[in-house]
Amino acid sequence: MIRLSARFTLLLCLVLAPSRAVSGQTAPSAELRTEPLVIGDRHILRAGSPAVERRILVIPPRSYGDTTRTFPVLYVLDGDEHAQSAAAAATALSANGRIPELIVVAIGGGDRGLDYTPPLRRTTQLPPGVAAHGGAGAFLGVLRDEIVPLVERRYRVSPMRVVAGHSLGGLLAMHALVTEPRLFRGYLTMEPSLWWDDRIVADSVLGALARDSSIARRLVAVEATSAEGWRPDWERLRRSAGDRARLVSLEGETHQTLFYRGVYEGLAAMFADYLPWMRHDEAHANVESLERQYARLSRDFGYEVPPPLTALLDVADRDANQRRFAAARRAIAWATRAYPRSSAVSTWRAHVETLAEQAARDSLKETTPVVAFRPTDPRDAQALAGEWAMTIRVEPGMPVSGTARFERRGDTLSIVTLARGLAVDGGDYRTAPAVVVREGDAYRWERENRGGGRVITTVRLERGGRLVGTSTVVGGAKPPQGFSEPRVTVELRRR
Repeated sequence: MIRLSARFTLLLCLVLAPSRAVSGQTAPSAELRTEPLVIGDRHILRAGSPAVERRILVIPPRSYGDTTRTFPVLYVLDGDEHAQSAAAAATALSANGRIPELIVVAIGGGDRGLDYTPPLRRTTQLPPGVAAHGGAGAFLGVLRDEIVPLVERRYRVSPMRVVAGHSLGGLLAMHALVTEPRLFRGYLTMEPSLWWDDRIVADSVLGALARDSSIARRLVAVEATSAEGWRPDWERLRRSAGDRARLVSLEGETHQTLFYRGVYEGLAAMFADYLPWMRHDEAHANVESLERQYARLSRDFGYEVPPPLTALLDVADRDANQRRFAAARRAIAWATRAYPRSSAVSTWRAHVETLAEQAARDSLKETTPVVAFRPTDPRDAQALAGEWAMTIRVEPGMPVSGTARFERRGDTLSIVTLARGLAVDGGDYRTAPAVVVREGDAYRWERENRGGGRVITTVRLERGGRLVGTSTVVGGAKPPQGFSEPRVTVELRRR
């Protein structure tokens, strides 16, 4: 067995235009410096019998050198072709907190027809383009005994391993689910070749799931809507795997072009529960909710999964701006434990303490509601109860559309609004329930403003059944000199 390792680099070159003389003076000559851009490590491994050369490109996440944490690993089949696509998808998704940061391990070399297929048992004819077959067991042995140990000796990895494969690569991933069920916790397949050998792999997966459905902790398949010949096999698998399995359909792609978009959408689907609930629901913007969500993920991933740093800092900022400093410090303490080398944590810790010192100096307590509670009148509740179409116009700014729902519980009338497309993944964003009171001919409610103070919305019922009014910020930081608060108008129409 021979192992070679080398830094894998790209040269980043800057081409500068020649300088020109200005007003008779000669501009200083431009300087050009070319530096290598290191994106990962490439290991050359000869293993197996007979020995075959494997090219293993390991691409750590950007924060790898800034922390001592461990990271999940994405093993990418057909790695010579798909390494950069997989790394780009992982980087883009993790940067927005939609998935955890991943170490990408792209495996190239060998003969994919041989390596990714089990022996023929039901048929005798090979499909076009496959000259040799039946080496899936040997390849998985090299992956299990050589490649995974190599990665885990040299890099800080967590128990969460995911395999991604397209076509025959997806077939191998499904074969691994049956024959090596402890090797991976997640399986991302893009139109796997489940037709192989009269669907023997699909049938074996069904049998394995019937015996123990937990072996497929996370199972995602991606399809191009133009190619549905493999769909019946997947539907059978999904019925057996239940809510552990997800199908992603992509328009405008073919089987050949599927991987680039497929790995992005597939990873987003596999880690759909990683995105903090608070990104869709304001009521979850607190440490307690983050603790509940990530305790569940930790049990599934096999290690302690911290929330994205952006979520912890967002919670700390919200609490500090409402002068809930004990809660803000709790979020900062968690961020410090999970991301000890992050300069952002230090910056936000200082920000929280500055706000706390200002509040202590000015004898300011935690922000309290502006709108005083009054029991609702049944007639008011009857007039407003139900769902309304909502439009919020911000000047200057873009309008927001969505829905608002008034509900009565006991003597309390509350409102919850849902804004379309405002979540980080393009989904809807729900505000926390707010108590609605009537003051004369107006209805008022409030919610916390992320920047401090409270947002007060006041509407009146107009002819035609519309609720029209404005939202204003009370308290909180004042805008910089020369700037004014945007004008926000609200319109609700009964649906």
